Amino acid sequence: MFKKFIFAAITLCLIACSDSPSEQQVLEQIKQSVNVSEVLEVANIDKLNGWMDKQHYVAQVSYEIIFIRDPKDAAHQLSKANKDNPFAGIFGEMALKMEYGNFKAGDTQQFTKDFRFRKTEQGWRLIEAQQ
Repeated sequence: MFKKFIFAAITLCLIACSDSPSEQQVLEQIKQSVNVSEVLEVANIDKLNGWMDKQHYVAQVSYEIIFIRDPKDAAHQLSKANKDNPFAGIFGEMALKMEYGNFKAGDTQQFTKDFRFRKTEQGWRLIEAQQ
C-alpha cells in the first residue's frame, strides 16, 4: 500500500512539474477555444511541434474547421440566443466572414497556427493563437 502511495505521489509531482503541457491538454484547450457550437467544429487536430519561448510554451497545431451552418443561418442562431442584443446576429455574421471568408455549410478549411500556453498554479493554460 505504501509503495502505491509513493508511486502516485511521484507521478503527480512529475505531471505538475512538467516543462510543457501534455499533448492532450494542448489539443483539448485549442479545440475548446476554436469551436463555435452550432456554427463550426474542429476536426483532424494534430500537434506538429512544440517549444519553449521565454516563459511560454508554443504548440504548432494543424486542424480543420468544418462549417455546420451558412453565415446567415449562424447569424439567425446568434440572434435567437441573444434576444436582448438585436445586433448580435449581424455582428456575429460579419465576424465570421472576416475570420473565415465566404463559406457555406459543409465547407472545410485547413489551418496551421502557433498557440501560446502559460504555466499557472492550475497547470498550463492557453493564452493566445498566432497566424
